[in-house]
Amino acid sequence: MPSTGTDPPNAYEHLLLPQSGRANAVVCLAQWRDSASKVGSYDRLSEYVANRIGLNEQLHHFEVEQLIDVQTFLAVEKEIASGLKDRLLSTTANVNVEDMRTIASRRQAGHWALPSVSGANSVPRKELHSVYESLVKAAEFLDLRNQHQHGFDFDNATDMYRAYETDLFRFDQLYRHFCELAEKSLQWNVVKQLRDEVEATYSNWYITTIGLSWGKFLEGGLLRDWRIPKIPNQFNFYDKCVQPRLEEAENRTVTVIISDAFRYEAAKELTNKLNGKYRFQAELSSQLSVLPSYTALGMASLLPHNTLGYNKKGGVLVNGKACSKSAERDAILASVDGMVADAKSLMAMSKEEGREHVAGKRVLYIYHDEIDSIGDTRSTEDRTFDAVRSAIDTLSELVRFVVNSLNRNYVIITADHGFLFAESPPNETDKSKLADKPPGTVVSKKRFLLGHNLPDADEAYHGSTWTSAKAEGDMEFWLPKGANRFHFTGGSRFIHGGAMLQEVVVPIITVRHIKGKSKQDTATKRVGVQVLGVNHRITTPKYRFPLLQTEPVSERVKPITLKVAIYEGGEPITNIEKITFDSTSETMDDRSKEVVLVLEDRTYNKKTKYRLVLRDADTDIEQSSVDVIIDRAFTDDF
Repeated sequence: MPSTGTDPPNAYEHLLLPQSGRANAVVCLAQWRDSASKVGSYDRLSEYVANRIGLNEQLHHFEVEQLIDVQTFLAVEKEIASGLKDRLLSTTANVNVEDMRTIASRRQAGHWALPSVSGANSVPRKELHSVYESLVKAAEFLDLRNQHQHGFDFDNATDMYRAYETDLFRFDQLYRHFCELAEKSLQWNVVKQLRDEVEATYSNWYITTIGLSWGKFLEGGLLRDWRIPKIPNQFNFYDKCVQPRLEEAENRTVTVIISDAFRYEAAKELTNKLNGKYRFQAELSSQLSVLPSYTALGMASLLPHNTLGYNKKGGVLVNGKACSKSAERDAILASVDGMVADAKSLMAMSKEEGREHVAGKRVLYIYHDEIDSIGDTRSTEDRTFDAVRSAIDTLSELVRFVVNSLNRNYVIITADHGFLFAESPPNETDKSKLADKPPGTVVSKKRFLLGHNLPDADEAYHGSTWTSAKAEGDMEFWLPKGANRFHFTGGSRFIHGGAMLQEVVVPIITVRHIKGKSKQDTATKRVGVQVLGVNHRITTPKYRFPLLQTEPVSERVKPITLKVAIYEGGEPITNIEKITFDSTSETMDDRSKEVVLVLEDRTYNKKTKYRLVLRDADTDIEQSSVDVIIDRAFTDDF
């Protein structure tokens, strides 16, 4: 079997075409699959043939690499995905991410897993695409675990905080990505076993290990002096991030978007997304949240203020006044020529309505609540990661609206706190048992406790809101250690309020609208691909063309999937192969790929002009072409 590089199973030997007809069969099937009007009939007939010949019973004889070029049957796709899953589960301690990524990318560009193919409705192309993506994310996640298999050993809190900003956040991001993809692929048993492996690694190893390592610094003095060198504290947000911009000139404005529970790893993804937009430049940094890391205190700390404090019932005060309601925050912002807006209401306005609404305000605080409203509710907490995905998309659109419709060119995106979430529910070992609330308790939640004159407790971290938030008075807090909860009332998988890095590393994304000559630096494009070599002379029925992705994929350089074939005039005379170029590597060899094309078995004239054509698979627009010479005086075996 030419496409597998090996002999066919004995059961299929009598079905083999004669040598003289194989090339034309390969070309015919490939062109049939590429036909927008006839692809559905191919899908249906392919399924019929696979059932008639009992293909499922024969595929287990082949290795993944032997099937990698086979596009004929959907059953092959399922076999490859299952084989990759088995390979990953058998090599969890030594994962080869690059091999997994290369094979997955190749199959995702093929007939059965490319979502843009408009074939039979019975073919779950989007789900198959997600299956391959989930395999890659699982491989990356397990490989990251292997890089830190000995735990998280840092000399001080600063080094560990910085490591989370640059590297460790990827555990949370990859876990979220995998869970999202796995949810789209629930019908595939391929993902189920991987899901168990990833979940166990995340919940039982990562969360526990990082909690213990960070906890040593919390207990070692960080709670007594709540600061990280060169990292701003959240209670200084306005003075450090907003006021300096206003002082640059009288006409300066600042728009602050506060998204409830928008954590650092999601902000990293949003930053990349914004940097992929024309005339936008986004930079991500972080600030150390207040403790406890909950909404009321976090939101208050972001407002302009001289003092923070508490009333007798545990309500947070800004300059001695309540600040939990929109009207109360609006009154506080009025002192700095500012105002409050709700994200959903603002985006429902027309350009003219929006500009009139914010006219004359130098400071605009826009509040967005999607993640916390869904995650912090028991009936909806299982949709937490869907809420994160939606929040990233909404915030991206909100920034576009602020810049393009409201004509405000300096935007800061931040949050009141982060969060912890795992798909598996907590058990009793995740509960910090408190027989009774200590005397002086004012507020008691599952992730924190506020009160006066609190004693020390083995089950909890004990600190002061004066130290953590510069909140006046004598309010103290207890936080359960690690990812524990004091109780499980309400939702129990989505939590915040504690001192884990996922909760306290609060993002600050600064977005600028670039004008003038510099705006050209923000232009986005598809990655370039060129055919290597010159004077391609084809003398055999099959020919291998080397292709080079000319630069790495980045925020502003996007991947591309190409359809490649040789044409005579406007008609293809070979199979049409799809190939994706999505490498982020700086090394040229890593960005090189090959495509094998099979000529129709017919007579060719070496003086006729033939072209190798590369087309965008999504738009069918020609990207490039090179002339080729076909110099075959006679036909030969395929």
